[in-house]
Amino acid sequence: MKYGCKILSACFLFLLPCALMAQQVPDDLGFEVGVFRIVPEVFAQGSYDSRVKIDESGDAQDDFYGEMGVGLSFDNTDAQYQLSGSGNYGYRKYDKYTSSDGDFYDASASFGSRQNPLKYGISGTAQKTLDYDTDGYVEERQDLESILTSEESTSYSATADISYERRLTPKTTLVPAYAFSYYYQDFETESDAESHTHQAGLLLGYDYSERTVLTLAGYGSFQSNDEEDGQVGTIAVGARSSVTDKTSWSAEMGYSAADYEDSGSDQSVFSSVNVNWQATEKVSVYVRGGADYEPGYGGGSARKVYRLGYGASWNPLLKWSFSVQALHDYEEEIDDEAEENPSNEEWRHFFSAQAQYSLTKRMAMALIGSYNKDEEDDDQMIVSLRATYRY
Repeated sequence: MKYGCKILSACFLFLLPCALMAQQVPDDLGFEVGVFRIVPEVFAQGSYDSRVKIDESGDAQDDFYGEMGVGLSFDNTDAQYQLSGSGNYGYRKYDKYTSSDGDFYDASASFGSRQNPLKYGISGTAQKTLDYDTDGYVEERQDLESILTSEESTSYSATADISYERRLTPKTTLVPAYAFSYYYQDFETESDAESHTHQAGLLLGYDYSERTVLTLAGYGSFQSNDEEDGQVGTIAVGARSSVTDKTSWSAEMGYSAADYEDSGSDQSVFSSVNVNWQATEKVSVYVRGGADYEPGYGGGSARKVYRLGYGASWNPLLKWSFSVQALHDYEEEIDDEAEENPSNEEWRHFFSAQAQYSLTKRMAMALIGSYNKDEEDDDQMIVSLRATYRY
């Protein structure tokens, strides 16, 4: 579910429209149609899952499954605005537990401009997942696009934002901004989650150096769903720096106060960090993390969510690449009575590693392993072999 203040936080730190989640389309693949470059792909995957389901006695049941699907990504070559998107559709077939067979998809698109002082963007996503999806941090998004769940779920989201960059002096900038987001997620067993958020803020930036900007910002958001409304206010100091063309970082820290109709009120430290480091020509590292408030769903109270994701990639040879990722997620309800109950606090940890070999410029094979540790007694391990062909 969308964070209350994180959308505007991302906008302010980078002075870019946060709805622009650009799809990275490789320059040497695909074909051009007018101002668009389009890259289609097909994929097939075989996997072993140590925890396909939990039986009535509470034991994890394992199984093998196969997946096949098609995908497409596109972007435009016009420098005045950005229009990009991606989508894929596939089907999963299990060996033993055929009742879990099903299709899955993931589609997203964004449009906007960041060339002028007036910056704007709109984006939308539609997604159906059959298990955990933690690719958000790997894909450099500021927040995860869906509530983390191991069960089948379908989600839709839309975001629109606008900001105006006003240069006050040669070294100071004032940026007012507004964003609206809508989120809906349908679960297999739990109640639906639906909310919308209005956010507004004001940032003062100071050019400390040619590549570094110091910031002071205040945000306010109004969150609403069928169960309760809430307000979140934040004041924070931060900095962003482009060390090189391929290495950048940003960070914010401040104080947040939240007040919800039924869940009550809460105050805490607000934080956000985003690092992209090109350590060497062949090694890159990322770190993303933060803490913020999310509205409740399914009868639960509003929650404070902490997330930290990090990873690294290594390309030792022309055709070989390796990567590792980790994501840690902690959630706690802010209801005064719930705070005394440890069952309303939840830690989850996700780890993955991948080794990929490019058979040709267009075709690659990858060995992928993931390990998930959540509230279940038995942890989940998935090992996959994946083949992808991109035109």
